[in-house]
Amino acid sequence: MDSSQIHSKDPRYGASPLHWAKNAEMARMLLKRSCDVNSTSSAGNTALHVAVMRNRFDCVMVLLTYGANADARGEHGNTPLHLAMSKDNVEMIKALIVFGAEVDTPNDFGETPTFIASKISKLVTRKALLTLLRTVGAEYRFPHIPGVPTEQGVPTEQGSAASPQPILSLERAQPPPISLSNLGSTPCPVPRRAAGSRAHLPGPEAGVHPELHEGREAHMQNLSS
Repeated sequence: MDSSQIHSKDPRYGASPLHWAKNAEMARMLLKRSCDVNSTSSAGNTALHVAVMRNRFDCVMVLLTYGANADARGEHGNTPLHLAMSKDNVEMIKALIVFGAEVDTPNDFGETPTFIASKISKLVTRKALLTLLRTVGAEYRFPHIPGVPTEQGVPTEQGSAASPQPILSLERAQPPPISLSNLGSTPCPVPRRAAGSRAHLPGPEAGVHPELHEGREAHMQNLSS
């Protein structure tokens, strides 16, 4: 494959060869030949979006290690983290967070990754993801619905003002059976991280995939060199 093919895009989807990489070996070969890791398709998706959508964790790790933007906004304003919430792959979600994905970024529908996770039908997965997101400081928010008024400053039992919530009860905005507020009886001691900062997740001995740590170390070395 020559350089012209490396940087070419297919006429139908506007995707680069990296978008079509089906495994880590192919993705790594293209990146070593200077294929743009953050090139976008006609829909606005990067190769990382595609790898997440196809649940290719090995490709995701290679792309992140070579500098893929973990917080890139693609079609409908979705970041890779938005898309990962429907894949039942906690390790992939951890990898995106470790490499800088913002947990409170809303898509074009006002949905944050946490809101999408709260709509997952599988109880075990939903609880695991919400627990993880709470650990890194995610907030639960209803999507903002244009034209729908919100209640401001509704008193709570403690007398403080509640967060604005849509007055209309829409199916899409119904509170989930399990939310960040009722996962535990005590608040999580981990402070909410600032936008753009990297999350610190438990080490390998606590069940985190070792490739997350190895990949991040390689990524940091690339940035410092």
